Amino acid sequence: MTKNADGTYNAQVIWVENALDANGNKRKDVKNPDKALRSVDVDKIVLVKGLHYIPEDKCWGDAKIYDPTKGFRVSVSAEFESANKLKLRGTILGMGVTLYWTRIDK
Repeated sequence: MTKNADGTYNAQVIWVENALDANGNKRKDVKNPDKALRSVDVDKIVLVKGLHYIPEDKCWGDAKIYDPTKGFRVSVSAEFESANKLKLRGTILGMGVTLYWTRIDK
């Protein structure tokens, strides 16, 4: 997660276990609905863009989360379960999936 100049946050992939294709080339974000982003390396994909805190809801939201395995973006809200665990809830048309991201030390 990185903080943007406007105070919002982005989450970007920095490592992928199987980053190379069968020919030894870096895999790309080929399912991205934005054709201009299909040449982005899989270890540089932005998963969440523009996440910010909403005081009245006491959570983070008003952003989209991207699933590069399916090639779509859905609304996302987030809240901290602990100092090192972030709960993300992606929803589309009332259906949702909850993910948990855990902070790792570099």
